Amino acid sequence: MKPITAGLLLGLLAIHPLVAQGSAGSEDIKAIQGDWTMVSATLNGQTFSGVAGTRHVAGDTTTVTVNDQLLMRAIFVLNPSASPKTIDYQILEGPDRRSHQVGIYQWSDSTLSFCLASPGGARPTEFESKAGDGRTCSAWTRAAR
Repeated sequence: MKPITAGLLLGLLAIHPLVAQGSAGSEDIKAIQGDWTMVSATLNGQTFSGVAGTRHVAGDTTTVTVNDQLLMRAIFVLNPSASPKTIDYQILEGPDRRSHQVGIYQWSDSTLSFCLASPGGARPTEFESKAGDGRTCSAWTRAAR
């Protein structure tokens, strides 16, 4: 198992919050409410295994933890009409508090995926993380009830 780095934690934090822009986004907001379990994470092209991540989405706020450490609590805004769909976070708590993070998301069936720039970085245009790019990509499934 690889140790969790600050970059991974920050990237995962940015993956949480979603607030819809317009009525089209309300369906995505409703769909992602609740608890999620991380199934994969990649930072700077490096895949992390054995990392336990959880995400809780309530309204336009998300809280993400990794290995029981708070990565982020953030308010988010979704733009489902963009291609790819975009998400913006205003991080309230965690290592990158008071920063802004941008990314993209997709949702299909029971999987929610994100690709996020490091705080202050340019928005990704694809779901890919390469060595040195500062991007974090992750995938999440609904938590068992």
